[in-house]
Amino acid sequence: RNKFSVELPNLEQEKAFRQSVRGGRTYKSKHKFVSEQYEAFHKGECSFEDIKDFVIDADVVSLYPTAMTHYPYPVGECQELAVGEHQMKGKMGIYFINYTTNKHLIHSIGGRRELKTGALKWDLQDNTTGGWYTSIDIEDMIANGYKVEILKGYYWEEVEFIFKDYIEELFKKKEAEAAAGRKGSGIYMLTKLWMNGLYGKNIQRPIFNESKIIKTNTEYWKFWGTHIINDVTSVIGADNEIVWFVSGTPRQTKEKTECITKPTHLGAFILAYSRRIMVNFMKEANPQFDISNNPSLENQAKQIENDIYYTDTDSLQMHARNANLIKDLGKKSLGGITDDLGDNCKIIKGLWIAPKLYMLEYIKKGDPKPHFHFRGKGLNKDDLTENQFESMAIGKELKNT
Repeated sequence: RNKFSVELPNLEQEKAFRQSVRGGRTYKSKHKFVSEQYEAFHKGECSFEDIKDFVIDADVVSLYPTAMTHYPYPVGECQELAVGEHQMKGKMGIYFINYTTNKHLIHSIGGRRELKTGALKWDLQDNTTGGWYTSIDIEDMIANGYKVEILKGYYWEEVEFIFKDYIEELFKKKEAEAAAGRKGSGIYMLTKLWMNGLYGKNIQRPIFNESKIIKTNTEYWKFWGTHIINDVTSVIGADNEIVWFVSGTPRQTKEKTECITKPTHLGAFILAYSRRIMVNFMKEANPQFDISNNPSLENQAKQIENDIYYTDTDSLQMHARNANLIKDLGKKSLGGITDDLGDNCKIIKGLWIAPKLYMLEYIKKGDPKPHFHFRGKGLNKDDLTENQFESMAIGKELKNT
């Protein structure tokens, strides 16, 4: 407390910083995987140890806390780029840019939002209509062959490791609970909640709408004078009299600015660092992530062959041979990446239908029967079956209540 100077944005800055907030990648890259030894295993002709062709579900250990611990964040006064200035000057900032992508990458770096729908797209389309991005995104774009034009923006002169001590202390407590066999205890769950909750609080939206109980004509017009009325509802008061529940948005910029209570820019940087961590793992796992130097048909085929099957914010589902190229695989400390199912499991079949909708069939060491993991956000997972995913995989509709 009071160790670092973290300024809250004004109304104009909040609008810009909010547009630079982008989540992690969540999409499928491939549609289906079936191990070469799949049939042989089901016929009892090969053992767990014989399976060499399999996928693993790699999960980053505490992705957001890692981003908050390992990297610096801006502190102090936020400054605006002068008119005619079109460079970052080595400062952490949030900038409005155009960019041309590197078409030889297998994955997009910054992501973009569609103008009409606001949908987040991870493609290699150029952005000529502009968008707000953190300096972390811009650095990663340039490092991966993008051409970036900075049009305007905000920056900070100072940086500090503002989350480091707090996160490391909580992570030690969480790990101590796990080591003592108390994973899932109150302390374990609270430390996890406080680490991730701190990230979430940084991007909490301002609540501009204010509500008031109005009893008299004078009170209503006084509220109307300072607010744009959104809703008026009659309610029964304590003494059975009719009163009015009125809500509205402040008319003045000053009052709106006072509604901004969270440093949105810090949340944008946490997410940007998290995407940097994930793309670095993707590049480690795929030697052909960028084939700019040799975009031959052979290299294009290798690029696709070595690509991930699916990603969801802090996880990468990929072939074991590619996972083994990651030097931190199996590291359980902050920022490491581990096999979510464990070393004694191998995924021998996968069907990826859409974001957060997929099926994994895996086997366990010493267990002759297959096991299934069904993922279906918003669906009743107890009702999901392998046949349903096979049906969806060829384009059929599934109804689930």
